[in-house]
Formats: sequence, structure tokens, C-alpha cells
Amino acid sequence: GYSQGFLFIVQVGFVYALYLTFAEARSGDRLRALAMLGGGGGLALGLVSAQLLPTLEHAAAATRDLDGLRFSQAALYSLQLKPIVEALSGRGHGVLGLPALFVPLALVGLIGRHCRREAWFFLALFVIALDFMRGGFGTIFPLYFQLPYGNVFRIPLRIGFVTGFASAVLIGIGAGTLIDWLGRWPRVAALAAVVLVLGVAADQFVRNAPRVAFDALVRPTMVFEPPDLAVASEEWGRDRFFLAGTAGHRAFGQVHRRFMLGSYEPLLPGLYGEFFGIPPNMIWHGQLYVRPSRQARRDRPRSIAQSPKLLDLLSVRYYADLRPGGSRGFARIVGAPGSARGSIRVHERATAVPRVYVAHELTPASSFENALEIARSPALDPLRAPVVERSVEALGAERLGANEGAEFVGYEPNRVAVQARCETDCLLVLTDLYDPNWTVTVDGDEVELLRVNAIVRGVRLPAGAHDVVFRYFPNSIRIGLGLSVLSALLALALVLRSRRASA
Repeated sequence: GYSQGFLFIVQVGFVYALYLTFAEARSGDRLRALAMLGGGGGLALGLVSAQLLPTLEHAAAATRDLDGLRFSQAALYSLQLKPIVEALSGRGHGVLGLPALFVPLALVGLIGRHCRREAWFFLALFVIALDFMRGGFGTIFPLYFQLPYGNVFRIPLRIGFVTGFASAVLIGIGAGTLIDWLGRWPRVAALAAVVLVLGVAADQFVRNAPRVAFDALVRPTMVFEPPDLAVASEEWGRDRFFLAGTAGHRAFGQVHRRFMLGSYEPLLPGLYGEFFGIPPNMIWHGQLYVRPSRQARRDRPRSIAQSPKLLDLLSVRYYADLRPGGSRGFARIVGAPGSARGSIRVHERATAVPRVYVAHELTPASSFENALEIARSPALDPLRAPVVERSVEALGAERLGANEGAEFVGYEPNRVAVQARCETDCLLVLTDLYDPNWTVTVDGDEVELLRVNAIVRGVRLPAGAHDVVFRYFPNSIRIGLGLSVLSALLALALVLRSRRASA
């Protein structure tokens, strides 16, 4: 949503810059103005490249990737005619809570001499944004959907801030025109200005003021932090957990830096979808299934149900059921009885693998698809013989020795440090998501990163004690940082040149 809003701001700003170029610049200066506009846009892109390039790389590999949505998905929550009529007649609230004086003041601005041309431009912008918010019922959104990457975002109502901005400018122009008409009577004009400002502000406040302040600030425990869940999850350390029976706390792990599996669907890497067999564009609601659309339920009524055995491979040891009293049959699904922890019920699954461990046997797989098939097989024992996608030489022993194992010595978002001990050659498994941008070093020497159990990371180790470090620093960040630094230097050079020219 924030990315979508930012994109709309950039696009509307570009349209306004084009308008100013042709409406305000002299004919002989327009080419120069267009060149400056293009150069400024390129410089802006360069400055944000350090964040833009990694973001695009992440989005391309996410559950909802850059291939886009179907039109019906993109056009969700379109605006109907009734709220538009109510807004223009002074009875609107919410996204179109226009002041009652909007229409008369806009008309005054259109017929007056005070910024009349700008008034017509912002009226056109207002009408276009209003039609865009109509989604599939309008004309603009279907055309926008056909543009490159116009199908990536959804909910056309999110452009509503443009109608609010354009209407505010129209009200300002109309009020300025009205005050100009009263210029012969300065005191009357000043009083009219005060009345208009206070009247419009009070009208807007009454229409749009929330009944309470934003929930995340006033009632954080109802949004992200059930107290019993916060306490329990702190005790679970680095073991992963899964929330069942709720869609409202899916940001809990991100906000509180806990190891929770599942999140807001567009942020999840697409590899999750392949691993769990999630059909494209179905939203993970933080339960033991992915909630499909009605059509999907009709087409595949038994689809999407997740086996906790797959979650075992990702070290999901705890299942927190936030439903009052828990759900019947949930203990049977998880395969573990639950215990009450205040307002929540916690089920611990002993078969979940540790976050980091070593093994001496391997189950070879010929491809990613073959690895997925084996990983889903009930016969797989991931602790004894995890799946490796490529040909790896046989390891040294069949069973772990008493002094063998692995433990974390450092854990950061972009760096994970592990100490491992093996009496013979072994495989170290880290149940964090595999990505080719991760690199791994053993005792300071870079070695090959392996994809294990179709979805997590691994590395082959020789006998002995070793310091293993996984690092994440993709080329998109390196290139982006380079472009941002060059753009910053170019901007500085332009500023210095401009100062010398004006001196």
C-alpha cells in the first residue's frame, strides 16, 4: 500500500510538472525545461537506487510477484456512484468527505481570474482520480491496468489522496478568488477569509475525525501484542512459532522481532508458495491453511490444507491458538496436546527439527521439483538424512557422536554465525530460507551454499570444529549503493556549479 501510494505521488507529480512545463514556460524554453525534468527524474532514481534495486529484486521473488494480478483482484473495493453523489452534495464522509462548500468554492475558482488555469487543471485531476477510484466501473483504471506494471497494485481507492489534494487546491483557489472580489472592503475580506478557513476546517474535522486515535498507538495490545503471546514468544527464543485462528496479528513477528512463520502475503518469498503448494495470489492468514477465494474453494475444496510435517522442516515448534478456549480438533491436527497460557493455548510439536543441526546421511534429489516431492514424503527423516538437490559425496558416519552438534553464536538479519563440531564429514543445516544471494564461509574460506530440504540452507563440513558464517549482501545492494553514491556526487557537483555561476 505504501509503495502504491508513493508511485501514485510520483506519477501525479510528473503530470503536474508536464503541465507547468507547457503552461508556464515560454515556448523557446520548453525543450530545456523537458530536458531538466528528465534529468531531474533520472537523478532522483539514481539517489534512491540503493533501496529501489533490492526492493524490485525482492518483489520479483515474492509470493505476489511483478507478473501482476487479475483485473478482478486489482479492482477490489471500487467506488460506487452513491458516495460520489453524497460527497458532491455535501453529505459525504470518509474517503470522499468533501466540505459542504467544495462545489460552490470550486465554481467560483473556475470562473474567477485568480489562478483560473490552475483551477481547471486541478478540476481535471480531481475528475480523473475520481474516475480512477471507480475501478472497473470507470474508464481510467482499466486503461491504467494495461500500462506496464499497472497490474501489480490493487485497490483503486488508494488514489483517494489525490482527490483530497485536488479538492483542497480548488477550495483554496475559490476562496482566494472570493476574497479578491471583496478587495474593496479589506475588513470584510479579512473576516470572510477567517470564516472560510475555520468553517472548512471544522467541516472536514467533523466528517473525517476518527472516533478514537489510531488503534496501533492507543491500543497496541489489540493490534500486535496479546500480552500472553508476547510473554510466551519471548520464552521460545529462536524456535519458530505459528499463530492459528487469527488474521489480525500477522505482523506480530515483524513488529516484535520474533521468529514467527507467516506474515502479510505480498512480503512472503515465493519459495514458500512453491514449498507449501499455495496457488498464486492466495493470502496466507496465519493459520494452518491458506484461505482461498470462494471460486478456489469450489474448484479445489480440499486444497491448501497444510501438514505440520512441512512446518517441522522449518523448525516450527510452537503453535499458538488465539481463539477463546482453542479449537476442537486442533490438537489432533498439530499432533500435540495443548496447554493454556492465559488467554492463549500453546501446542508444542516435538518433531520439529532444531534451527541449526548436523547430519551424516543425505537423501539426494535430482532437481528442485524432486526435492519438493521427497520433502513432502512421510518417509523422510530430516534429522537423519536431509534432502540435498545436487550430487554430494557420501559423508563419514551413520550416527551422530556425543560431542557433535551446532549452535548459534550470532544472529542478525544479514549475518548468522554458527559453531559446529563433527567427528567425520557432515552436513550443517540452517533452517532459514534459501536464497542464492546468501554466501557462506567456513573458518573464513568461502564455500558452496547448498539448498537443503527444498527450502533451507546447508553447507558441507569436514571433520573437526568450525566457525560457519552466512552473509547476505546481494549484487542489487552493491549496484544500488554505487548508483546512489554517483548520483549524490553528481547532485553536489551541480549545486557547486550553480553557486559558481551565480557568484
